[in-house]
Amino acid sequence: MIQEMFTVIKSETPEEADGILRKVMNKANLANEDWGTIQTIISYGKLLGKLTFPEAVIFN
Repeated sequence: MIQEMFTVIKSETPEEADGILRKVMNKANLANEDWGTIQTIISYGKLLGKLTFPEAVIFN
């Protein structure tokens, strides 16, 4: 994404630069959503681990 950001410098029009920025922002938003999903799955896994093995320190 950072490499794509640098292509803004090579843009010939403001519209082209805006299109590049929007494309990068969309990718960033998708990555953020993916990260949120991963965190949720990890949280559920820890919860299930705590319920299954309440004395295990690893799930704290």
